[in-house]
Amino acid sequence: MNVVGLGSAGCRIAQCLSKYGVYNIYQVDNIDDGYENFLPMKEQENHEDYEKNYEKLNLDIEGPATLILCGAGKITGATLRILQELRNSKVKILYIKPRTSDTSDIQKIRHKLVNQILQELTRSGLLEEFLIVDNERIEKIANPTIIDYWNPINQLIADTFHMVNVFRNTEPLLKSNNKVPNTSRITTFSLVNFEESSEEMFYDLQTPRAKSYYFALSENYIKENRNLLPDVREFISSRQEENCDYAYSIFQTAYDQNYAYGYHYATLIQEQDKNLFTSEEE
Repeated sequence: MNVVGLGSAGCRIAQCLSKYGVYNIYQVDNIDDGYENFLPMKEQENHEDYEKNYEKLNLDIEGPATLILCGAGKITGATLRILQELRNSKVKILYIKPRTSDTSDIQKIRHKLVNQILQELTRSGLLEEFLIVDNERIEKIANPTIIDYWNPINQLIADTFHMVNVFRNTEPLLKSNNKVPNTSRITTFSLVNFEESSEEMFYDLQTPRAKSYYFALSENYIKENRNLLPDVREFISSRQEENCDYAYSIFQTAYDQNYAYGYHYATLIQEQDKNLFTSEEE
């Protein structure tokens, strides 16, 4: 799979994914921070100039691609031009919602514009998927220190992205089936503590249409828990919402620790703002 990181957040998450050795990594930014496959982009004065003065990156990509970005940065003005270069690929967006309490007014406007435009493109079918995670929620889950703040956050996003990819492409011991509607292209992750029957969402996804859960359990845990399947079904039942389909997959792993993830799908655009306005950047 191809992964393109745009801006500092996108590049750092892409770098975290590079450790798995199964992704073709491309990192687009103004400054090379020791990235694996750095593609420089000239710094521009504002969001609009990144699109107007765009110079082709000549991305040499075949097959599916994931574009990772946080819309608050000026460099995301180049997003639509990069997507033009990727037009022959099936493109998924991994979008990082910024912590809005730490962003300026102009950064909030950029986020709203990029977020909504990419969701509209996804709903129209021009993009395969819009996967959104909220930095504020990730911070609470990762619980980083001030000394090493961003690395645990970026690593948690990358690790979850990778593990869900693995399970979606692995045959489970047992699974149920649901049909995710073709229009349900707005998605997010969750971390599940199966033994405590708790779930931590990566984004507050409104009006989900489908939920898939991946239970990666140790061999001993599976052998010793004859009530495993009823417990899984009870967990699923506890999370039921109206007009939402559910599915689960159970995997046996070589790990001592159990892992479980949720993948939630929605049809409606999230945080839609029909009164978006334009603003001149200083």
